[in-house]
Amino acid sequence: MSAVSKNGWDSWRMASIAIARNARALEQLSEKLTSKYTDSEMAGIWRQARLVLAEEDECWLEEELYRILIQDSQVAA
Repeated sequence: MSAVSKNGWDSWRMASIAIARNARALEQLSEKLTSKYTDSEMAGIWRQARLVLAEEDECWLEEELYRILIQDSQVAA
């Protein structure tokens, strides 16, 4: 499976989690993806996921990813 295909599937996974508003699943997926992809690749996955989301789901996803980022940075400090 090519990297593009993997990114595409991961974008769909991220979008479906956002639609379901499953914060725990998003934390798990985020942890898995950040260990697997570069920041640039992660940005591409985020952009692809946003294309299929309604505005409220996109806002939820953005807020949750920011919360995860803050939480991870506090743990690292």
